[in-house]
Amino acid sequence: MTTAIIQVRLNSKRLPGKALLKINDKTVLENIIVRLKKSKSIKKIIVSTSNKKSDYPIVHFCKKNKILVFKGSLNHVFNRIKKTTNKFKLKYFLRVCADSPLIDPTLIDKCMKKFVKGYYDVVTNKFPRSYPKGQTVEIIKVSTLNKINEKNLTPDQREHFTKYFYDNSKKFRIHNLNSSKQKKNISMALDNKTNFNFLKKLAKKYKNNINDLSLNQLIKIYEKKII
Repeated sequence: MTTAIIQVRLNSKRLPGKALLKINDKTVLENIIVRLKKSKSIKKIIVSTSNKKSDYPIVHFCKKNKILVFKGSLNHVFNRIKKTTNKFKLKYFLRVCADSPLIDPTLIDKCMKKFVKGYYDVVTNKFPRSYPKGQTVEIIKVSTLNKINEKNLTPDQREHFTKYFYDNSKKFRIHNLNSSKQKKNISMALDNKTNFNFLKKLAKKYKNNINDLSLNQLIKIYEKKII
């Protein structure tokens, strides 16, 4: 069992405020939480956002819905996530981005089983990527995270939380979960208005069952655009 940390902020340039946009009767953030709760591996969910005024709506939403929330640096995401893990005294955690409203719980469980059985610093499915974008799973060991000197991070590594691990992969024990289907060119991520409109059509067709769609079902839908 592990804790999921949802990394979220509202100042996205391509689709501002996307985490609180509505898909049917639920916000994007709520849809992510619903899917995470379907995982057998997740026992706790924490939202990690910034302490800037632009993200007050996220904090308000979390408090209203009794969701654990941590506020930290807006752009130094590495530091924010690190402080989140230490605040809640985590030993390891699942990192999920707020652009993944269709994250697959069974995929999370597969990665978690591998993490538990092995002696890894990171278990992921994006190094290299073979699963669709928006289905990224990253489970990280906190003691390894705490050993990284933040002074050595580049600006990109400060903003993109796991980039340091992959840029310095020889220093870490990283296991990558590969898909035999090689679907890395499919994007289920919520990056722009086009993605959002597709998600709304998907939700309209499947109504409240959108969060019951499996990864294989979603792949068929995205490949054939059958909505």
